Amino acid sequence: MGSTYYNAVDMKIPYSYKYEEWPSDELLMEKSFEIFKSNEPFFAYLTTVAGHQPYIVSSTIGDEYLDLFSDLDVNIAVKRYLSKLKDFDNAVGVLIDELKEAKMLDDTIILFFADHYPYAIAKNNLQPLFDYDLEEYNNVDRTPMLIYNPKLKSKKITSYTTFMNILPTILNLYDIDYDPRYYAGEDLFSDTYDNLAIFNDGSWVSDIAYYNATSSKITYFTDKTYTNDEILSINNKINNKIKMSNLAIRTNYFNYLAKQFKERNKE
Repeated sequence: MGSTYYNAVDMKIPYSYKYEEWPSDELLMEKSFEIFKSNEPFFAYLTTVAGHQPYIVSSTIGDEYLDLFSDLDVNIAVKRYLSKLKDFDNAVGVLIDELKEAKMLDDTIILFFADHYPYAIAKNNLQPLFDYDLEEYNNVDRTPMLIYNPKLKSKKITSYTTFMNILPTILNLYDIDYDPRYYAGEDLFSDTYDNLAIFNDGSWVSDIAYYNATSSKITYFTDKTYTNDEILSINNKINNKIKMSNLAIRTNYFNYLAKQFKERNKE
């Protein structure tokens, strides 16, 4: 795709071979900005790691900001996790400040998303941080996604969504020409968007209900219900998405498409 990969060595970011020691996200932002600021327009995909487990053992970043959470009624693992998140919070500040100083912030869209909840911490220990039950309806898998630009008017989107919807959503926001048939996900802002989050076992949740694929049990949140045919239709659509996504990987389908594209261009 014409992109260049940089690791900690390339960016001269100090790191340790100890599993509990992860590089600082602050430093990642400083070093990476030096690279992509000179390439306009730029697209930078940054993977932060400071918040990574383990949390049960002492670590530099895990202990650095513990004093900020000394009065919080949670165990030490949760406090270390929050200390690590503070490093990421600082990193966001570094990124914003660097973009401002370079007079690039107004023309930059920043998207944040988390890949998963901190599963190294027991749900009952995480529960005090949340105002909803983590044990119900796969709620523990709820993670944030933010789209930021200083010119954007603040708006909270409460639709159910998953990672696979991020790319088609961004492609549409940037008005990039793409074929939606190649994506398992959907544009979150589309008029035809299914207000649905899909889990890897085929379970799903919507603003109406939670369906457990293992037990085939559906739990409703409102007075509105699905017919059996509607449930079957949703399950079939989800199963097809999972099946086709797996086949695309196993058969290297997109490599096949690329070859077909090159052949057509030759003609």
